[in-house]
Amino acid sequence: MVDQPLLTLTVEALTQLITPLLYLLAGGIVAAWLGKSLSRQAKVLAGLMFCAQLIALGMALYIEAPSSFIHWLWDPHQEWNIPAILASTQLALAAAVALLAAWSAARAPRYLRLYLAGIGLALFLLALDEFFTFHENLRWSYYIAAGFAIVAATLLVAALSPRQLWKWHGAFLLGLGISALGGIHIEPFGAFCGNYGLLTVVDCPQATIWALEEVLEFLGIWLVLVALCGQLSALASPSRRARLALYLVSALWVALILPAAQIWPLSRQANADPADLHFASGARLYAYRVKNHAQHLELSLILSPAQWNFDGLGYSLSLVDQVSKDRIAGDDFFAHSRSTFYLAPGYRPAYKQWAQLAYPADISRNRAYWVVLSLWREQNGTFTPERILKSDHYLLSDTQVLLEEFLKRASASTASGGQPIARFAKGFTLAAIDMPAQSTPGAHLPITLHWRVEADGRASSSEDYGQFLHMQHIESGEWFVYDQLPLGPRLPTRLWYSGLDDSETWQVPLPAELAPGGYAISTGLYRNSDKERLPARDTQGSPFTDARIPLGSITLQPASS
Repeated sequence: MVDQPLLTLTVEALTQLITPLLYLLAGGIVAAWLGKSLSRQAKVLAGLMFCAQLIALGMALYIEAPSSFIHWLWDPHQEWNIPAILASTQLALAAAVALLAAWSAARAPRYLRLYLAGIGLALFLLALDEFFTFHENLRWSYYIAAGFAIVAATLLVAALSPRQLWKWHGAFLLGLGISALGGIHIEPFGAFCGNYGLLTVVDCPQATIWALEEVLEFLGIWLVLVALCGQLSALASPSRRARLALYLVSALWVALILPAAQIWPLSRQANADPADLHFASGARLYAYRVKNHAQHLELSLILSPAQWNFDGLGYSLSLVDQVSKDRIAGDDFFAHSRSTFYLAPGYRPAYKQWAQLAYPADISRNRAYWVVLSLWREQNGTFTPERILKSDHYLLSDTQVLLEEFLKRASASTASGGQPIARFAKGFTLAAIDMPAQSTPGAHLPITLHWRVEADGRASSSEDYGQFLHMQHIESGEWFVYDQLPLGPRLPTRLWYSGLDDSETWQVPLPAELAPGGYAISTGLYRNSDKERLPARDTQGSPFTDARIPLGSITLQPASS
């Protein structure tokens, strides 16, 4: 017989139960252990911030949001909203307290004042990072190194400090540790689900674990604030004006960062690629992101409707062959306001749209495609395309915009053996060439060129390169010139990638008026934008003169009459 659990809770319900217990425990410990040593002003500042956290988390955990906007406004796991402002403001207030302590503690040892000034500057930078999310583009190793440096400095300063300051240093380190525990994410402990005897925890999607992180981060930084308020209370007696200024820090900070949020690119907020598309109805596209999966593309769009109106608004996504212009795949989606909310410039509403665009399993490899977007609105069964008035992306028509290029890489290499013919800058290698020994004027000359990429061409150059083929008559010196993309228009060099191994057969049209006889053949690459040739070297590393690679010779026989 299996014992039935006494209580079954979801992770969300468990979080709702644990959060007030954590705050009661933290508030009680601070009040009993540290409260008596805090100045009156320090108690007020810590108390106000404590209450602000309770309100923010209470709105997020216990109040059911009537709309996606209200949900976004109070969701601690989102950016640029009330909890994000509160978290940043709390760090800024802690920084101000540390800097005031360093400035006004005239009798404190110099090392202690320098330490507090350094802590203040570090917290100020963290306050900026908390709101503007700089960490999205920085390595976590930087934060780990900075954390270890702060901990080491605190331990050293604590060892040199009077005994009465030890508890404040201890509280500071404890706060940092609690905040770091939330900051490094506790989702790996999503194994909360399970049977614990009398308690069973169920329903553990990753999205429900966020609150535990945010609670720990909020509480940790609050304890840091309390610790620094304790340092200020013990070391200094700031002037009345300085004390009053502390009350204004939060309001001034909010007044500074809110306007800055409106000039901060929305693409940066959403960690997406920027876009600036204006549609005739007033709708706007601010950012997008395309991810390639095994047999589908995952797209997210930061879309703002006209006058908050999503009724009938939809969009179409297509995968279009760049050469044939054929639609390889496509799907239609209705826009909605159920997901992540952003405040676009001008305080316009913008919602993230998610879509998956499936493509055929047998899609051609090493072939360039376009990801194309169009917007439309449905009314009474009629689907009317939205005309694009302004775009910073290439338009295929006045209703279709090219968002991104897509390339399905070849799954297996067909690397050619032997020594390559030439190695170009950017990592491009002309591995082999195959051409007939003779042809006739007026015919098409088949030449097969095999290319490899030894370095990431796409990362090293976003530019396109063309290839020239020069035929010089050995006796007269006359030239015939033919240019083409190395692998044809199906795969321009801006999309070449590390490990590419592919070939293309050119059908070079020989003019009928070409004189019979022997021709010396040479080739090379040049940048399309300015026709500058790409340097090339032979297998011994010697550069080719004029970046021109000799390929041998061919004989043109007189055309039969």
